[in-house]
Amino acid sequence: MSRSIKTNIRLQGEKKGAWDLSRLRLAFVDDYRAYHPIMRALLYGLNIRSFQFYYDAERALADIERNPPDFLVVDDSIKPFDGVEMCARLRGGGPSVRFMPILLITSLPHVSLVERARDAGAHAVLAKPMSLKSLYSRITMILRERRPFIETDEYFGPDRRRRDMPYDGPNRRKAADVATGSAAPEEDPQGTQGDVEAQSDAA
Repeated sequence: MSRSIKTNIRLQGEKKGAWDLSRLRLAFVDDYRAYHPIMRALLYGLNIRSFQFYYDAERALADIERNPPDFLVVDDSIKPFDGVEMCARLRGGGPSVRFMPILLITSLPHVSLVERARDAGAHAVLAKPMSLKSLYSRITMILRERRPFIETDEYFGPDRRRRDMPYDGPNRRKAADVATGSAAPEEDPQGTQGDVEAQSDAA
């Protein structure tokens, strides 16, 4: 079943050059306050100006459900429930949030976390410390791929039938061979994984 949910972002001329993320509305959830200025600097470096930062998982989830962003970046170790649990709750939520692009970040990357994130419906996992290049690469990959969503009795999220869960960090090779989904994919009814303008750096 597919529906169309409008966003304020456009995808144009993707092959012309670098992506313009200036219209992307992003939410960032991390209870480690010292990391917020770092993330703010990274987002400014990506020309992302519309963002909301959260320290608390419960408040973040409530706000996101009321006013969904276009993209969510969430740390795995937030409290009172972790980033994987937040991902699972959003995937089980209403149509305005369940198709949201979700990037899980972590300071303690390991294969089991990648597997949990995949099973909760995260699009990708990125290890801290993040660089401008790695964050840009992961965000634009998620937006560009527009992976279809699937629903089974035990899973709702991006199609897992690709061989690897997008992951940057130690043990990338070990994390590459993840389990696959079993149901036919659906189109992303939200349409939020596309809709970003691309502009050439050589303009």
